[in-house]
Amino acid sequence: MSETKPTSIQQSAPSDDVYIVDLMALLRALWTRAWLIVAVALIFGSAGYGVTKLAVTPTYRTYFSIYINNSTLTGLTDVSSSDITASKYLAETGADIIGSTSIKKQVAEETGIAAEEIEISTSVNSDSGVLTVYIVTTDPETTYDCGAALLEVSSVEIARIIEGSSVQVIDTPELPSTYYRPNYIRNALIAMAVGVVLVCVIIIVRELLDDKVKSRDDFEERFPLVNLGSIPDITEAERRKSGYAAGYGYGAGGNKKQG
Repeated sequence: MSETKPTSIQQSAPSDDVYIVDLMALLRALWTRAWLIVAVALIFGSAGYGVTKLAVTPTYRTYFSIYINNSTLTGLTDVSSSDITASKYLAETGADIIGSTSIKKQVAEETGIAAEEIEISTSVNSDSGVLTVYIVTTDPETTYDCGAALLEVSSVEIARIIEGSSVQVIDTPELPSTYYRPNYIRNALIAMAVGVVLVCVIIIVRELLDDKVKSRDDFEERFPLVNLGSIPDITEAERRKSGYAAGYGYGAGGNKKQG
């Protein structure tokens, strides 16, 4: 009893729906359609960049950083480890104060901007206890104004709420020179990746569902039968105007013989 070798896509038996997939055949299918993959990637990338440019409003960000000391004394040159440990807890408390609704409303009143348009976020350095505050709006000058107002308001409120503390300013807000969000290049690359994945999935699915016999080798691999012969493709020979078709009613130049 003879055995058949594995095929690219083969059904082993009518009662056993098991298919063997040839990865090389799938890779060849992707390679032969590389032009399509590149074209779809460019189209999706351009669309992603265009949609981001038209639909997303650019935002600008500035920041300032402060150090909250657990002493109201000024002019200190030495900071002990216990001061740093205490400042970490004070920085976390200060971050909660800065992120409160009341602080945002005060900044909005001083700058004339709606509180909903101001985005405030904080970050505490776990090693030094330095508190960094980020301000984001849709206008660079407004962002700077909100940062300066927030620094002034938060310094007063932190010193008022946390008794026995003082706020030391490390970095002050600066006028943003470029936009913070969106990232046009990143969005375009993400759209390109989505397009590439989508077209590759479609190509692979079409290849897996295609059960047509395309060549003599494909026939011999799919079916355990002996190939006795093949019929030449006359139409292909006519299209190429080769001398091969002369014996089937066409002259050597591709002209049909007259009876």
